[in-house]
Amino acid sequence: MRRTRIDKGNTQGGKLVCRRCGTKTPFRQFAYAARPPDRRLFALEAESPQGREFKMADDSDLSAYLSSCAAYDATCAGLPIPSESIPTKGRSDPRPISHGHHTYASLFNKRQLVCLGEIAVAIMREGDSRLRSALAVAFSDSLAANNMLCAYAFGYRRLTPLFGLHAYRRVMRPVENNVWGAGYGRGSFAKCFWKLVRAKRYAREPYEFKYSKGKPRRILTGEKAKAAICQTYPDFASRTEKSLLILNQSSEGMGVIPRGTVDLILTDPPYFNNLAYSELSDFFHVWLRRLLGNDYVGKGLEHTPMGESLFPRRRSTASRDDATREFRSRMKGVFAECRRVISKQGLLVLTHHHRTLEAWKCLGTALLTNRFLITNVVPVRSEGKSGFHSSEGNIKWDAVICARPASGLKRGTKYPGPARDRARASLRQWRTRLRKRQIELSQADANSFARALLLGELSGVAWSERRLLEAIESGDPVPS
Repeated sequence: MRRTRIDKGNTQGGKLVCRRCGTKTPFRQFAYAARPPDRRLFALEAESPQGREFKMADDSDLSAYLSSCAAYDATCAGLPIPSESIPTKGRSDPRPISHGHHTYASLFNKRQLVCLGEIAVAIMREGDSRLRSALAVAFSDSLAANNMLCAYAFGYRRLTPLFGLHAYRRVMRPVENNVWGAGYGRGSFAKCFWKLVRAKRYAREPYEFKYSKGKPRRILTGEKAKAAICQTYPDFASRTEKSLLILNQSSEGMGVIPRGTVDLILTDPPYFNNLAYSELSDFFHVWLRRLLGNDYVGKGLEHTPMGESLFPRRRSTASRDDATREFRSRMKGVFAECRRVISKQGLLVLTHHHRTLEAWKCLGTALLTNRFLITNVVPVRSEGKSGFHSSEGNIKWDAVICARPASGLKRGTKYPGPARDRARASLRQWRTRLRKRQIELSQADANSFARALLLGELSGVAWSERRLLEAIESGDPVPS
């Protein structure tokens, strides 16, 4: 019997290691290749009477793969496969182009494309537009687990989907899933479909869990998560039954919503320079515009509007400063609209974390210069306990910031020194409370949360932007 160690290879710490001489070459030297690296099927995880087991790829496995490739070559012209190139202009992250991928289709192998293409064709033939949209949601969900940028989490014995880490990361040994679905496997179309069905069932009969002696018991709430969906404010305002207003537009301009009519605003503002969501969402957009046609809100856009996203693109020191100022200004505009539409007794709740003081300056400016009074700041675990985001310096906790519209604020100042000291004292109290639950905040999490606490201490004053930026800078509770 021949054996191979699939967890051992010639890659180490982001470098390729020569098996003969031991020379280590950084991957970045291979950036911007003309095409993706060649891939070879060498092993499978399969079901057997004994359960799950690994096996080397034999001739029948290779023949099945080549047969699928031949089927794709024969039918690809009739399949709704994205033909778009991956945009290069204005990108903040050069990946996956720097890995040799220049089209979205190149992120999949031919067997994946022929399976996804056949599923897409069947969805497009569905005559009921509501059902077609629901199936497209399941299809979109399955895309993340059926491409050649999926890795294998050995500790969990399962596939890790694309964007499990919010980026097009390089994967040395991609895992090809069963697109249609099997007994095992994560993110197949079948499993994404049934996940959607479970969500619809929950919407019809919402429930909560009640625990007794550590055992959960499902309790129906009697509520119904059902409402008419409106596309315009007049239609929404004129309805007497439960209804939802969905506006697909920038939150920088919510003029259709009257002043002081919103009681609760829940938002998750852009994390400064951490994530360019529009670059990631384009991966799904190029498929959905084909599946849904005129039913898709972005049908006329070849790509997502990347240049309009609220995200500071940075190339040099000068452009970085300009990008930060633009980001801060646009964030102020968003929260100015929130301040306009929120009612006098309304509540604004947002979550945020970031390692840099500059990001907290932008958020603080947006909130406090628009006269929001921060009434509470609490920590909440926002990342899972997987290997992702677990490196030293990565943040796993968000600050949940609760704020209300303030009135009658007087111009003046809160001395940054006392505000900094109070923020540090609050942080110590929170760490003590969490330790009683065997929870220890990392230094990166503590630093981020301390800056959220500082904003709470500085609120309640009619700040000018200049003075507020100075106060956040000089009152920074994170030791230099």
